[in-house]
Amino acid sequence: MTITEKIAIIVSGLSLILVVLSMLKNYFKNEDFRSAFKNYVDPSTKLTVRAKACSKIIEIVLVDTMPLGKYNRKAILLMNSALITSVSTLYSKSDASSAEKKRSNTIVGVMLLERLKKSAKLQLVLSLCLVINLLVSFLPTIDFSYFLLAIASLLLLCTHADQQLIEYRMKKGWYGKNEYETKEIINFIISHSNKDDFNDSGGLKRVIPLPEIEPESEKASGFGGATV
Repeated sequence: MTITEKIAIIVSGLSLILVVLSMLKNYFKNEDFRSAFKNYVDPSTKLTVRAKACSKIIEIVLVDTMPLGKYNRKAILLMNSALITSVSTLYSKSDASSAEKKRSNTIVGVMLLERLKKSAKLQLVLSLCLVINLLVSFLPTIDFSYFLLAIASLLLLCTHADQQLIEYRMKKGWYGKNEYETKEIINFIISHSNKDDFNDSGGLKRVIPLPEIEPESEKASGFGGATV
């Protein structure tokens, strides 16, 4: 084994260890996410108000990610726990805010939700690359790529670290206050310039859509004991 391969193994090993440790920290430290995650595994688990918001975000992420997600949904949720929590926190705050603050939360919430979906899909692709890399290495003519292992592991770590940073800045109230994040929000608004992008009938678009309620069937009316 060459020095380059040894370095690649060390880099990938450290990256994956840091991701796993961060996932475990988020799971045990965040009660709302933990409750929502348990409810996903066992629907009989009771949810708090904020955990319900987390649960709704989980549903959106799992529905909108690639079909492969159904085979490793738990891993997807754990890897994106920080961003799931951030979006659900915005949703919880928006109902008790002023109109201006509610609009701000709506825009940032929708933007982060789109970012969450993209991150989940990217993580699926990177994980798939690692699996394919391992499987093809069993073929006699193809060697295991340590370079691909290191790159994919580093990208997984960077994606996870980015979400952790967003969650930290959201907690501190710093998100959107530096030049880069301000430009990101402005560009998102410009790219969604249609007036209906952030508005539903009767008001602002909700960060988490309301559940669809089927109309009640018309009740039969009776006259003289006969149904008409």
